[in-house]
Amino acid sequence: MEKYHIDTDRIYVIGHSMGGFISLYLTAMEEGIAGTIALVPFNFGGMQKFILTQAPALQSTFDAAIANGVQWLNTESETMLREVMERREDYDLNTKAEVLADKPIYIVTGSKDEVADETLNGKRLYQTIAAFGKGNAAYTSLPSDHSFSDRRIQLIRLIADRLDFWLS
Repeated sequence: MEKYHIDTDRIYVIGHSMGGFISLYLTAMEEGIAGTIALVPFNFGGMQKFILTQAPALQSTFDAAIANGVQWLNTESETMLREVMERREDYDLNTKAEVLADKPIYIVTGSKDEVADETLNGKRLYQTIAAFGKGNAAYTSLPSDHSFSDRRIQLIRLIADRLDFWLS
């Protein structure tokens, strides 16, 4: 990585929604990722487990959300749903909280989010990570929707400030 002047000790990832899930999952699984910023992360495994144990009536809503989001993943919704069901334990980010607690993690949610409800996804995950007491996790809830459509400038400032804090 010397050729490209990449400091491999300072690789951070950022993702939104499914990308927030992926950024957190990768950060937990790959030692080379220093930390992550997850914007309204959707905890696929955690949500599937919640539906199966506490809210079976939400299954059709969950299925529809996945069906609406897979077209750009080059897969079929049935394939994705089957994978989430089969790997729900592995895809539950709460089960990776102890590993995530060792790295800088910043989760931003929207209190008006109708896709990745913050109390069941990002906020719950932050609380699980923070419970390990390492002090590396931070959390912000903005009064906005899933795409932060009315808070983009504020969101950009939050992200820039967090990266500046981590990298300085």
